[in-house]
Amino acid sequence: MPFENAVIADTANSVKKVNVAVTSPVTLEKSFDEPQTFVALVFDNGDHAKRFVGAFKHAIQLCGGKPSLF
Repeated sequence: MPFENAVIADTANSVKKVNVAVTSPVTLEKSFDEPQTFVALVFDNGDHAKRFVGAFKHAIQLCGGKPSLF
């Protein structure tokens, strides 16, 4: 399944603060959309997804963010 190993991060209070840039491996062109409330990242396996989640949480806390209550 394509999104079997996906990680989704959502902003607090649904604030549109996520800017997404997608680069096509064929054309190497970047496309920028309007800011979103979330980002979804797909990994090749579950272990890589779990490692990213831990690192991302740690980075957020280092930047002053607080862990989610839920």
